[in-house]
Amino acid sequence: MEEITLRGTHFEMGRQIGTQMREGSVELPSLNEDQLRYIDCLVEKSEVLIPGIFEEMRGLADGGGYEERVVFFHSLSIGIVPACTVIAISGGHTKDGRPIFGRNYDASPDFADFTLYRTYPDRGFAHIGCAYSLLVGREGGVNEAGLAIAVTGVHGHYTDDPGLWDHIPVRVVLDRCSRVDEAVGLIESLPHLWTKNFLIADVTNEIAIVEAGQQGVASSRVVDGFAAITNHFVLPEMEAYCNRAEVPRNSVHRRDTAYRWSQEARQAAEPLAYGHVKQLLSTTDGGVRSELDKSFSTVWSWVANLGERSIELADHLPEPDGYRRYTF
Repeated sequence: MEEITLRGTHFEMGRQIGTQMREGSVELPSLNEDQLRYIDCLVEKSEVLIPGIFEEMRGLADGGGYEERVVFFHSLSIGIVPACTVIAISGGHTKDGRPIFGRNYDASPDFADFTLYRTYPDRGFAHIGCAYSLLVGREGGVNEAGLAIAVTGVHGHYTDDPGLWDHIPVRVVLDRCSRVDEAVGLIESLPHLWTKNFLIADVTNEIAIVEAGQQGVASSRVVDGFAAITNHFVLPEMEAYCNRAEVPRNSVHRRDTAYRWSQEARQAAEPLAYGHVKQLLSTTDGGVRSELDKSFSTVWSWVANLGERSIELADHLPEPDGYRRYTF
């Protein structure tokens, strides 16, 4: 795991990333004519919605000596479809009365090397979050306002419409949103590439699930204090856009396991704490850790108490005692 701290304007933070990439001799492949037309259309649709990200990408191009449209394409439209589990628990069900948010990142070992970012924009909220080799995006994180968000991949039925890969909405929400309603509204306003689930929670105990694809976006507010997302859609208006033949074979099992775990805790009248959540995330039998085969497993995991400026992170296949605290 690499750790990077970014500070300043979005342009300055982008320039820092670009300089590091240039010093590491990172090359960005040039674009063909179809890709150029695609990115020009996406810029027209999205720049007014996420100006800070475009400022950061221009700084990255400047610092790395890259052509701007190449940076736009590789920042906004390149990624993988991760198979992950995310859970959120309201403070009404926890020992200390504060919400808990947990996230497993499931992928092939090729994506086990990731970066922990501490980000301090001069306009926006400071936040901590993780990503594999993305340029400006995040796969999940927590900001100083006490809002957490994470995304999981869903295999869907795709169109040629240009849109943003899943890690860009996550990054924008961390920068700009303090409450769940703001985050849901922002995600609903963006053009999306492919299909994905978002889970969002805030320090006021609000929790929401957003299912998004190129064909549309649907959201659901959580009323009973617990939610989990994995790698398929469950909202009726979105199910048609999920390609069930490509859903990871343990996706339904992981989601069902998380909800059963929550229900059993309530029946036992047992308030939940960090230790319980880490046990769920870091065990395969009775938990949601993935170990399907050598090409698919949980490669990192983190837990956060919303309202604290820290996370507990396992930077490998998680074990219950393998988490370490990181502050921002």
